[in-house]
Amino acid sequence: MDDLVDHVTVKDAGDGSLDPGNGRFTVEIRYRTTDSFGNVVQKGQATTSGGQVKLQQPRGIMNCMFKSPSGQAAIGSKTPLNDGQWHVVRCVRTPTDVTMYVDGALRNRIQKPTGTINNTKPWTVGGKLDCDAASTGAEDCDYFPGDVDYVRLTKG
Repeated sequence: MDDLVDHVTVKDAGDGSLDPGNGRFTVEIRYRTTDSFGNVVQKGQATTSGGQVKLQQPRGIMNCMFKSPSGQAAIGSKTPLNDGQWHVVRCVRTPTDVTMYVDGALRNRIQKPTGTINNTKPWTVGGKLDCDAASTGAEDCDYFPGDVDYVRLTKG
């Protein structure tokens, strides 16, 4: 039987190498699910000083969001991806836009600057970092009910 965990964390790098900063930054995931909700990967949360990056799947539609104190851009896959098949989603943020690719094909793009994203929070895979499921309920933790094969972060 597989060991199940609610989420995995990767500590922040003191040198900023795991933060998007203000340049090109790519988050790529390979995942599958049949459910229609959950945070797949994120760095920071809504009120985190320094901004947030998040890939989540409300209603089965993958959303990618980059948010800084000076700008925010969010895009979605347009169609549900919760079909139980493996999908590769790649979100590329540049100083002027955010682009999403699904299984190698361009799916969506928004031209909107997001500013500098730099916080001290770790990256989390599979749910929120700051969540107490015992007092708030597991549904408030936005745990991702599916499989994540890999997460790849590329800066520059």
